[in-house]
Amino acid sequence: MTMRVSGLRQCMTPKKSRSWNIVTTVILVIMHCSPIAFGVFLFGLVSTIVFASDPEPTTDFVLPRGVDSAILDGNYFTSTILRNDTMGSGPYSTTTQVSVENFPALQGLGISMSLARYSPGAVVRPQIHPRATELLYVLEGTLDVGFIDSTNKLFRQTLQTGDLWLVPQGMVHFLSNLNDTSEARAVAAFTRSNPGYIDVAASIFGSNERISKQVLSKSFKVYESVIQTLFEAQEQEPISSSVRASP
Repeated sequence: MTMRVSGLRQCMTPKKSRSWNIVTTVILVIMHCSPIAFGVFLFGLVSTIVFASDPEPTTDFVLPRGVDSAILDGNYFTSTILRNDTMGSGPYSTTTQVSVENFPALQGLGISMSLARYSPGAVVRPQIHPRATELLYVLEGTLDVGFIDSTNKLFRQTLQTGDLWLVPQGMVHFLSNLNDTSEARAVAAFTRSNPGYIDVAASIFGSNERISKQVLSKSFKVYESVIQTLFEAQEQEPISSSVRASP
């Protein structure tokens, strides 16, 4: 074993050549001297790429520029946003999002959450969180939920109080309150400090520049007049992420 390591070290001393890229040279030398060493190197390289999207923290926490950690106290790590959960209210439900945008202490920690109230019969239309997986916990009520994977398979469930529901990152999902007389409440945790939010319908029919009616009519297999009606409805009242379910 000692002779093998010594030989490898000797082989890993190539002649300097300005015409060679350093990284390429190292890879070729390792491949020539030791297939096992190359395998270890390749595994390390792949691992670095895989985990690059969510690196391990190198400090206890991340501070905004210009903030001195010496003057911080417990207030920096405390948020009172959920004392009044009416932020971002829609016509039939309210959602309070707690992310790095309104709670800076979350920066770099890969976590955020939201608290939602759903009025009787309310619907949260198809949406996407492009940067995070969601874990929903039902505090009160009954919710009909579902998400669609990349093969167009629907995973649907009826949740009761105390149930948990997982939505993988980037999946189109929806939610509705099945009870016509009582509200429902839920709290959601996300695996990023800013999970992102895309309302599917609003993105298609309410973008700053319209997608052509010809494209949409062929995509949805409907007449262009139907697409025009949807455009006009969006102009009259911007589509909210939470709307009341139709009877």
